[in-house]
Amino acid sequence: MKIAPIPPTELLGEYSTEYHLCLAHILKADKRQMDYYRGHLKGLEDYVILDNGAYELGRSMPFEHVLEVAKEIEPDEIVLPDVFLNSKETAAEALIGYKLFLEEIEWAADINVMAAPQGQNLTEWLRCLDALIGTIHPDVIGIPIVYEKMMGRGVLIKEVMRYVGSDLYYQPEIHLLGWDGDLYKLSCYARDFPLWIRGIDSAKPFYYSMAYNPVLLNQGCNRPRPVNYFELLPEMLDHKVLAENISLFYSAAEGVLA
Repeated sequence: MKIAPIPPTELLGEYSTEYHLCLAHILKADKRQMDYYRGHLKGLEDYVILDNGAYELGRSMPFEHVLEVAKEIEPDEIVLPDVFLNSKETAAEALIGYKLFLEEIEWAADINVMAAPQGQNLTEWLRCLDALIGTIHPDVIGIPIVYEKMMGRGVLIKEVMRYVGSDLYYQPEIHLLGWDGDLYKLSCYARDFPLWIRGIDSAKPFYYSMAYNPVLLNQGCNRPRPVNYFELLPEMLDHKVLAENISLFYSAAEGVLA
């Protein structure tokens, strides 16, 4: 399983991997982030996912703005619009966004699309998944980590596998949008679903390492991301704890934690 660390802006160059998830609303507001993804990555083998910011904002930022950012950085993948916990609006907005994407991006055929089904319960989520697959056939299914607590451990991963598992011609990958901090569950997912889960993104290794109260990821606590997270400076972090947290995250994603 690939990991996409989401570092504060000042640490982008030091801690980014070859697998990236960047947030369109952050790039639009932060010239340093935009310049990093527009310039530094040109010609590299890195894989860049452009996210729509729905988790942070409650719903996607206007998709025409996401596409403006896409034209600047030329990502490998783009996350279609979704509305948090709303099945019907997500299905409708994703389709509208997909059509706009095909119209606006000349090289759309070279970009993968991720769709993130939403719903207040499993029935709604599956109905949204069905609608997205039926109308868009996304290359990747994004599963927001918030659903782990709502619907049970690994339930949605297994539902995606069940839904498309017998289809010889359509086998989307899964990307886990965010991480709840459970190292051993993540390690189990890496071992149990290696052919399905392509990657995961998280900022937790960084803000858990904030110098005033650093915490190792294996201590099992759960902290919210600071509001000013992307403005954190290197001196605000305990870099010894940060190195250990990133190592733990990698080990879990590689499935080597017992």
